[in-house]
Amino acid sequence: MEENGRYSPRDQDLLRLSVQRFEEMVKHKDQYFFDVDTLLNISDHFTGNGDFNKALHACDYALSIHPKSTDCMIKKAQILAFNGNPEKGLKLLRLAEDIAPFDPELYILRGRILDIMKQYDEAIQCYKEALPYTEQKGMLYNEIAFTYQIINQYDQSIHYYKKALKELPEDEQLLEEITTCFTVTSKFDKGIEYLKSIIDNNPYSHAAWYNLGEIYTFMLLHEKAIDAYGYAIAIKSDYCDAYFSIGQAYSSTEEYKLAIENFELALKHNGIESVTYFEIADCYEKIEENELARTNYKKAVGAHPGLSQAWYGIGVTYEYEENFIEAIHYFNKALKIDDTNGEYHFAVADSYYQINQYSKAEESYEKAVEYCPEDVDIWYAYLNFLFECGHSDKAIEQCRRALNEHTDNSELFYRLACYLYEAGKIKEAYLQLEDALDLDFDSYLIIFDIIPSLQNDMVVLNLVEQKRNHA
Repeated sequence: MEENGRYSPRDQDLLRLSVQRFEEMVKHKDQYFFDVDTLLNISDHFTGNGDFNKALHACDYALSIHPKSTDCMIKKAQILAFNGNPEKGLKLLRLAEDIAPFDPELYILRGRILDIMKQYDEAIQCYKEALPYTEQKGMLYNEIAFTYQIINQYDQSIHYYKKALKELPEDEQLLEEITTCFTVTSKFDKGIEYLKSIIDNNPYSHAAWYNLGEIYTFMLLHEKAIDAYGYAIAIKSDYCDAYFSIGQAYSSTEEYKLAIENFELALKHNGIESVTYFEIADCYEKIEENELARTNYKKAVGAHPGLSQAWYGIGVTYEYEENFIEAIHYFNKALKIDDTNGEYHFAVADSYYQINQYSKAEESYEKAVEYCPEDVDIWYAYLNFLFECGHSDKAIEQCRRALNEHTDNSELFYRLACYLYEAGKIKEAYLQLEDALDLDFDSYLIIFDIIPSLQNDMVVLNLVEQKRNHA
């Protein structure tokens, strides 16, 4: 009997003896008799230990003494399919189907193998063919729904998740999946209607209340989301996911102290420490409680040293205190984990700039725009750095590069005019300024922020007045 796991202590002892006997047989190249169930359990044992060759050997031996056992064929096909040989798995299933054409397990496994092979329509057909032959219709509806979800046929997916939930109304994973389908397709009203119908039938369904909160969160209706999560907690007081989601909702409405309270309750009820400490730290950072932010970021990396965002967060707290050496130390720890993160390189660059290590700053700015070219603010910072360091020609080069990424950004047009002017390319600068004024006249004042002396350049002033009159 199964007990606190897959096998009872007695069954575990029997399995251990069977495995030893099987391995002894293999070692001595002998042949012992085992019944089908014992050999299947031996195969499962080897699979659980990651020894797929031995698992296949057990299946092959089972088929040598029980050649008509479809259970053995299914087991072998399963091992083959999920370890890189789906075609061989399908071939074996065809043999099994000749022996037991109405065995639903054959259809189900064939469907799963076809899923692996990305033959989704055929997989769905297999699952549907199995429906008349099995009592586990909820599980099959789930397989069908999930496969439709993979190929983005969300209406069909929702239809079959509903069928699955009629068979398995307590399955929280199914509720989560159908809610995902409603949110991905922005069918929020239908999702709310469906979840409320479940609540009407079972007001104490904490999972239904929670998923209702999730839909409200996607709609940015944070107060309604908090109410729904609150009902989930009223039903299940140790519901850590609900506490965490309330924390996120309060964080979204900038009620950071309430957010922290709920994140701490999530921790109390066994929430994921690394992520929750990170969220708490982020809230403390937002309310400028720098030391508490740093403490919680450190707790986050203590729970999960690979959480690069938390190492970065520690660096940010030092940056706020203008302790740039420490900031760089922690930013670099984040980069060791995620060295293609443009935001991290940007932070390092700014800190190097603050301590006058210009060559390292330039190198980091270059990596920042390489990995995050879509962030125009990083380009602005890089261009400011180059210009303030007197590298007008390099600023021109990088500004043109930025314009390749942000072709309609008027500020970059104005910046390029300024950099050309500073580099002594006056005529080209005037032409560039004309283009900028034509693109976005109202933003022209930026040129006086970059080069204040342009307020005394009559050509510039005349161009502005000319364009103003034609704006």
